[in-house]
Amino acid sequence: MVVNELEVLSAEERELVLRTPALVTVLISGADGDFDKSEETHAAKAIHYKSIQGDPLLIEYYHAIDLDFLSAMRHLHQKYSGSPQERAEKITAKLAELNDVLPKLSPRFAKALLSDWRNLATTVAKASGGIFGFASISFEESHFVDLEMITYQPES
Repeated sequence: MVVNELEVLSAEERELVLRTPALVTVLISGADGDFDKSEETHAAKAIHYKSIQGDPLLIEYYHAIDLDFLSAMRHLHQKYSGSPQERAEKITAKLAELNDVLPKLSPRFAKALLSDWRNLATTVAKASGGIFGFASISFEESHFVDLEMITYQPES
């Protein structure tokens, strides 16, 4: 599926932007070494919701992702196997590549993407653990939910 906003990117860059929600999900859900099915489910539901009723600027983007999100996430889970630390290092390096890609997009679209990716990270982190929703983000997950490896600063 074509996402018009991404047409300014190379095929490799486009693929990275389209796979970012799955990368974020694998990073957060695997941070503590325990891939929880509820984290996967929450991420898939969030992506689906965003493809229907999310930010109008991003609906086309999330619609393209929603088509194969679970299989993409499972593929990335296998691709980035290893210890939680090794996996996190590989995924954070991959996500850091977005710092060269996001400036090629319209600032408004890039800002919306980054905000949504951070929201997704928090959603996944809160999906399991905790008591009645309190302290649901594990110590390990807390290091990644802000996606600090993406240092791109969109224009205000």
